[in-house]
Amino acid sequence: MRRPLLKLILAALAWPLSLLVAIPIYEVVLDYFTPVGRQPPNLERIQHKLHHPVAIHALEQFAKLPPVEQGEIKASLKAVIADVEVWTQRLQVSNTWTLCIGEQHDEHTRYFLATELLPRLTPQAMMLETTPDGLAEMEKMILNGDAHVPLLKADISAIMRGYWARDPDFKYFGIEETAEQKKIRDKTRKGSRDQNITKNFFANYRTDGRNIILLGALHCRNYPGWLYRYLEIGLPETGGGKPVGGDLINVRVIGEHQDGPVEAFVYFLDEIGLKSKSFAIAEAHKLHPWVWETFALFADQSFRPYKNTIVFRFEGGER
Repeated sequence: MRRPLLKLILAALAWPLSLLVAIPIYEVVLDYFTPVGRQPPNLERIQHKLHHPVAIHALEQFAKLPPVEQGEIKASLKAVIADVEVWTQRLQVSNTWTLCIGEQHDEHTRYFLATELLPRLTPQAMMLETTPDGLAEMEKMILNGDAHVPLLKADISAIMRGYWARDPDFKYFGIEETAEQKKIRDKTRKGSRDQNITKNFFANYRTDGRNIILLGALHCRNYPGWLYRYLEIGLPETGGGKPVGGDLINVRVIGEHQDGPVEAFVYFLDEIGLKSKSFAIAEAHKLHPWVWETFALFADQSFRPYKNTIVFRFEGGER
C-alpha cells in the first residue's frame, strides 16, 4: 500500500532532518513512536499482597545463606540481566530473523513497546493479532489521523506510526485466524486457531529481513499447541517448513506490577542491591538453582516457556 501523504511529509522534512545525522536513529524517530493520552501508572511497590510473602521469604532465606553462596546467586543474576538498550543492541547484531513478542494487551505495555523497545529494532515487517480486514481498518484510522487506534482494546497507533515514519513502505500483516478459517475449522473439526495463525504467518513471512510478531503472551510460549511451538517444529500442513534465513526467538514483555510473581521477583532484586530500570533476562538456564526453586512460579511463567523475558519499569535506579 502506497502512502503519498506520509511520503510528502517526509520529503518536506528531508533537508532539516539531514542536519541531525549525528543523532542516533533511536533519538530521531522516538517522537513518532510516542503515544498520546495514557493514564499514569500506579507506582506503589507492593500491589499484589498475596504474592508479596514470596519476596519476603526469599529475602529471609537469602540472608541465611553463606556469603559465598549469596555471591554466586548475585553473580548469576548479574550475568543474565541486561538493560533493555543493551539487549536490543545484541539482538540487532544477532542472526535473529523472527522475534515473537508476547504481550499483555494494555496501554502501559504498548507505551513501553512504543517508546523503549521497538524504536531500537529495525524489522522488515510486523505481524499483528488481527485479521487482514481488521488491519485495513486500523491503517485507515492511522491515515485519517485518529489519535487512538485500538488493537485488542489497547492503542497501537504510536507503534504503527513509528515504523511508517521510518519507512512509509513498511509492511504490517494481520495474521489472526479469519472468520472463513474458523468456519472451516468448526465444520471439519480439524486444526486450531494457532495453527491457522501459523499458516497466516508463513503466508506473509519476509525472507529479506527480520520479522516481528506481536501477539498475546500465550501465543509466543514454547508450549505444545501454540504458535511459537509450531514455528519451532514446523507445521505438517506447510510441509514441515520453518522460518528461514536466521534464528527464531521468543520474549515475554511484562510490567513489574502486571502480576504477582514478577512483582515479587523484582522486589527481591531491589532489596539485594540489584535495582535497575527496565531490564531483560536472557539465558535463564544459567541462573543459580536457588533462583529457580525460590521463584518457581515466575520461572514456570517466564524462564521455561520463553528464551527471553523483558520486565519494564516506569522508575528505577541503576544497578
